[in-house]
Amino acid sequence: MTTHSRAKKGGEYGANGEWYEGGKFIATTDRPKSAVKIRGSRKIEIEPRVWVESTEASIYNAIKWDVKIVNNVATTHSMSFRGHDGVLCSDQHISTVKNLIEKYNRGERWIG
Repeated sequence: MTTHSRAKKGGEYGANGEWYEGGKFIATTDRPKSAVKIRGSRKIEIEPRVWVESTEASIYNAIKWDVKIVNNVATTHSMSFRGHDGVLCSDQHISTVKNLIEKYNRGERWIG
């Protein structure tokens, strides 16, 4: 079990060089207070079963539950809207998905 460090009575400086009042939780790393960790690249699916390292958002990953993938003979993929049977969707959502499908079918893979 990990325990969290607290500042000594009267206060002390944490590992990040900032002052902490006595009894408060104290930093045990050199990151400044409230600093956000920078997220590096991660694996993202850009086509069915095709994963790449990226920091961007892929079209396929954003809309894969809204579409039907059609495999062509030339091993390329195209999408079509499959609709939402019995599920209420806004016209704006459907329009956005259809616009992203058009981009994907033109060969684009990234939102932006």
